[in-house]
Amino acid sequence: MVLIVVIIYLYFFTKSGYVYERKILGEMEDLHGVEFIVTDRLDRNEDGYRMLVVAPKDDPTTTFIAERNNGAHAEGGLPFWGQLGEEYRTTRYFYHYPELVEKHFGIGPQDLISLYWGAVKAGEPYSFDESLREKPNQYVPVTITNMDETIRKAKAFFEDGQQHKIHKLHMIYQDERLPKDQSPHSFVDRVFTLEGVKKDQYDPFGFSTDLLSEKELKEQTLKQIKNLLYRNFDYQFDKLYTSLERKEVGIWSLHTRIDDQLTHYSLELVIDDEKYTSQEKDVLYRIYSKVWHLMETMKPFHPTEVVFKLPDDAGRMVYTIQDQDNERLVDKKIFFALLQPQKSSE
Repeated sequence: MVLIVVIIYLYFFTKSGYVYERKILGEMEDLHGVEFIVTDRLDRNEDGYRMLVVAPKDDPTTTFIAERNNGAHAEGGLPFWGQLGEEYRTTRYFYHYPELVEKHFGIGPQDLISLYWGAVKAGEPYSFDESLREKPNQYVPVTITNMDETIRKAKAFFEDGQQHKIHKLHMIYQDERLPKDQSPHSFVDRVFTLEGVKKDQYDPFGFSTDLLSEKELKEQTLKQIKNLLYRNFDYQFDKLYTSLERKEVGIWSLHTRIDDQLTHYSLELVIDDEKYTSQEKDVLYRIYSKVWHLMETMKPFHPTEVVFKLPDDAGRMVYTIQDQDNERLVDKKIFFALLQPQKSSE
């Protein structure tokens, strides 16, 4: 009789959800190194398992969904058993990222919290990046003039966000010099994510604790912005000339190099012309004439030189940009006189 009572008790005890909750909380603590508590139970299935609303014990307002999927089928695959689903890492962004951005940059994206909570109760948590993409005003703007100040604030942001493992800052580069393009990709092409920690050093829970210095943050910001500008140069060139037109004129590819002040640049053109020899400067002038229209489009960025990379390892030829080149296409005689071979050391 005692054995029967114990078996019945254990059966209903396991079905009560207590063991289910303890196992979930224990697994999450092992995963994140944080102690969690259950603040609410939103659903219950026929076995007594509940969809849990969970929060860190020392931060009970930061709630999110945790549940274990039993017997469900992954799309197109075999069933998985006992797979834990939880949104702790994403949730910290929804609750703490907005307040940190407002504190350090004066931007208050507080609506992200209400959006997220509605999704939690629906059992369909949003991803943080998707919400940001839908709301461009949530990005931290960076310009040439405010870059140093923005980097200082970013450093303080990452130091403050370290306790919540927040090490990404979503930014948008603003530059009045860029062509006013109505392309649907024009906004996306100016958005980037600044990483606040070194990627190659992570703790056992998948987070890095080694914050980057202001110098390293600025180097990363410049690199990201340059990549955005390079894509813009490529996009403008593609708008001017089709691949067929580039082939006809002898241009294989175009590479841009921008200085750290983001004001001056040089162009390297890879020449695709098997008949070219170092004596055929007319070919280079014809190519330069095409590229001049690109430089005209990208004013007021200041070009410094155009480097022609010749086929079959024939070397390089360099034309140094003159002041008058910004106003009109340089005369062929002047182009020939200033066109010089590039030394190997350069």
